[in-house]
Amino acid sequence: MNKILITTEKEIPVIKYTGCANCNLPCGKREKNVPKRGCCWYDVELDLYDIKNIIDRDKSIFIDIISKHPYIIDADLNVIYFSANKINNNENRENKVCIFFEKDKGCSLPVYARPFICRVTLCPHLRKYIDTKEYIKIKQVNNLIYRHRIKYLDLLNRELYERGIEMNKIDLIIEILESLPKLKPLEIQNAEVYVKSNCLI
Repeated sequence: MNKILITTEKEIPVIKYTGCANCNLPCGKREKNVPKRGCCWYDVELDLYDIKNIIDRDKSIFIDIISKHPYIIDADLNVIYFSANKINNNENRENKVCIFFEKDKGCSLPVYARPFICRVTLCPHLRKYIDTKEYIKIKQVNNLIYRHRIKYLDLLNRELYERGIEMNKIDLIIEILESLPKLKPLEIQNAEVYVKSNCLI
């Protein structure tokens, strides 16, 4: 039976579903020539919280990401965007695949280096296959994780603002984030939530 795991990877909170590879839920809808990729069709967004977490654990991974993949910087929001690959140049989500997705393997990034939304977002279509009490448990953990992110994202954004540093100066951003104290990890209790077997068709 598939399940939702609440755990940590290198002190980074993660909520993940074990059945993503065989997803037939609406969020994972795809065209026939698009590989099974579940909901991995989004444009990737890395904010300062994501980048700081990666740099705290392995700076070389972040440097590798921005060296190998095209990206766009939003200097107003302090965010780096990586556009999803479009199959047949079609803009519909059914034809999109995340730039970090590898066929038959899944995400090429270590779990702790994945964007915040990929680490903690629970598929909305999966909720109806989870016991109500168990879903409340997941939401409580999820709320803690979001509050932790907002707290440190605000501090990091303020740090750049007070220094007068813009996001497009990426080498300087890396240097500053590396010089700051590591983010205090959020302590969560590991848990498993079982999903009804009729979830996957």
